[in-house]
Amino acid sequence: MPKLNQSIPQPVTPRDANGIARITPKSSRGTVKIAYSIWNNDWKAHHYGSGYDPGKWDHDGLTYSDEPTFIPLVVTVSGGKFLIDGQEQATLNEGSTYRFDQSDSSNNGHPLRLSTVIGGTHNSGVEYTNGVTYNGVPGTPDAYTEIVVIADAPVLYYYCSVHNLMGGTAFTTPDPYYNSSATLENTYSINWYQTYDHSWGIEFSTDGTKMFIGHDRSGSGWGIRKHELSTAWDISTAADSDTHLPTIGANFRVMKFKPDGTAVYYVSSTGNRTIIQYNLSTAWDLTTRGSLISANIGLGDQDDNPRDLLFDPTGTILYMVNSDVVIYKYTLSTPWDVSTLTYSTIALTGFYDNSTSSMGIEFNNDGTKLFVLGASANQVKSYTLSPAYDVSTATYDGTNTRFLLPSADYSSSDFPTGFAYGKDGEKLYVINRTTVRQYNTLAQP
Repeated sequence: MPKLNQSIPQPVTPRDANGIARITPKSSRGTVKIAYSIWNNDWKAHHYGSGYDPGKWDHDGLTYSDEPTFIPLVVTVSGGKFLIDGQEQATLNEGSTYRFDQSDSSNNGHPLRLSTVIGGTHNSGVEYTNGVTYNGVPGTPDAYTEIVVIADAPVLYYYCSVHNLMGGTAFTTPDPYYNSSATLENTYSINWYQTYDHSWGIEFSTDGTKMFIGHDRSGSGWGIRKHELSTAWDISTAADSDTHLPTIGANFRVMKFKPDGTAVYYVSSTGNRTIIQYNLSTAWDLTTRGSLISANIGLGDQDDNPRDLLFDPTGTILYMVNSDVVIYKYTLSTPWDVSTLTYSTIALTGFYDNSTSSMGIEFNNDGTKLFVLGASANQVKSYTLSPAYDVSTATYDGTNTRFLLPSADYSSSDFPTGFAYGKDGEKLYVINRTTVRQYNTLAQP
């Protein structure tokens, strides 16, 4: 289909029957008329036949979208097997639309169908129809099977509804951040943990080449150690750099970095639980810290068991979760500066079962999801936020969205004490006293 790349000033009035606006230059009106005629024919073919969706006429100028709203997959038959883009398997991403194009003549007499069972109806399975539509006759133009892949879709198998043993697997890839089938990829032993009572919290630089672990020794003090990763996001390549924020205070519980790495924040669980900030003149370099900055309000005024901190992207809202899974909201009049912090309200309470204590909270990349790590429950729960980053709107996504941490890896004396996501949610890292574990959230069951 033709696509026009020229542009003109945005019209201030609707276009006429030829797609021309009053401000369209005379020199461009002939080109606009032709382009609009092509678009209009494409639109009619799509809505009244089987043509591609040309999108909306773009009132920013001559450019309009005629890109398909689906991902095409070319289906052929060879050696008695379906081939998807020349392969015997396909990968489908949740939230995307795929069109299995069966217009090739080799598909004649072979309707492609989907099932959750290998072989589908030939093997006591049933046809999977959720989000699936069909068009035309296989082996003729515009014949296809189309599917909108829903969230948490099962692994699907494509097959011929007429002939057995022609099918293959169409893996459904989950959204990053959540996957109940996430698998353990790597571990990192905290070799220095004998020096400290606990490891509290884990953070990564945005490029995944630096890992920070907080540690605490009761009555003696706390610190943060940096670990360099020679391969980004792969903790099996981590090495303790022995670069750390030295012992200051006692009973460390919370650690967070500013997203650009130019500030680090922590909370002590003694006294009034004042939040502390150090600015870093060199991003992610703990040795370049400036003077200590304290919040003008102690978190202990609200709760004496802080477990994690979470900023919104503007740095003007800070959330604190306690061990009893209550989330408090604070505002900062100057972004990222805790000396301007003021208590606002309880943002969320009663949203996690009473049998567990929370050890961490995280957003996904666009703030539409909140994840909560439960210690005694050994699980990460998912909540939907609307609008984004507004924790008060959290709605539990259901028990099937939980990621259950393997019970063999954690115990009542060595429970998870923090977690972090990396690589746009493709990696989940969970820390306890002795070990960091890395999970792949895109793993297939």
